Amino acid sequence: MAGDAGGSYDVKGMSSAPPASRSIYVGLFLVTFATLMYEIALTRIFSVTMWYHFAFVAISVAMFGMTVGALIVYLRPAWFPPERVAHGLGASALLFGVAIVVGLLTQLVVPFTPELSLLGMYTVALTYVVVATPFIFSGICVTLALTRFPRQLPALYGVDLLGAAAGLPMGMAFPLGMRMAASRTPALAPWLWGINGATSVCASVIAVAIALHWGIAAAFWTGVACYVAATGALAAMSAGLAAAPIGVMAAPVPARPEVS
Repeated sequence: MAGDAGGSYDVKGMSSAPPASRSIYVGLFLVTFATLMYEIALTRIFSVTMWYHFAFVAISVAMFGMTVGALIVYLRPAWFPPERVAHGLGASALLFGVAIVVGLLTQLVVPFTPELSLLGMYTVALTYVVVATPFIFSGICVTLALTRFPRQLPALYGVDLLGAAAGLPMGMAFPLGMRMAASRTPALAPWLWGINGATSVCASVIAVAIALHWGIAAAFWTGVACYVAATGALAAMSAGLAAAPIGVMAAPVPARPEVS
C-alpha cells in the first residue's frame, strides 16, 4: 500500500527503493539553486512594483509555498507512488520553471493596491498566491527527493544545502554593482532598478524559450555566460572606481548659503 490520505507511508517499500541516480542529485541542486534565485528576484521586483518594505514578504512567500508542497507529498502519498518517483520529480521541476514565468508576468499585470477594501484584499491575496505557486512545486520536488531515497538522505540533503547556498552569491552582482554605480552617479539608481525589474522577468521567459528550443544544457550555459559577463563588468567597474580620483566619486555638495 503506497499510502492514504492520512499521510502513512510504505516504509518497507521506501527502504527497498533503488538508489538515487546522478541526474537526481544534479536536478535537486539546480532546483534548490533556482528556488533561492527566484526568492532573491522577488525581493528586487517587490521593491520596484510595491513599497520597499514589501520586499521582505518574499521570505514569507517562500516558506509558505515550500511548506504547502511538503504537506501535499505527506498528505497525498498515493499521488507519488515509488515506481513513478522520477516522473514526479521531473514534472514538479518542470512546473516549477513554468510557474515562475507565469507568476512573474501575472504579478506585473495585476495592480497591487494594499488598502482596506474588497479590491485591495483581492489583489494582495492574488499576488501572494501567484508568486507562491512556484515554491509549492519546488517544495514537492525537494520533498520527493529527500523522502523517496532514504538510504541517500545525507548526500541528498547536502546537495540541497549546496544548491541553496550557491544561489546566494549569484544574487550579489546586482546589489554590488548598484552601490558602485550609485556612488559614482546617484541619478542612475532609479533607472538601474527599472532595468533590473524588466530583465528579471524577460530573463525567465528567455530561459524557458531557450530550454524548449535548444535544451536545458543550452539554457544552463547561457546563464553561466551571463554571470561570467556580469562578474567581469563588476570587476572592471570596481577597478575603475579604485583608480578614479576621490573628487570624481561623487558630485560636489554645494555650500550652504549663510543667513545674515
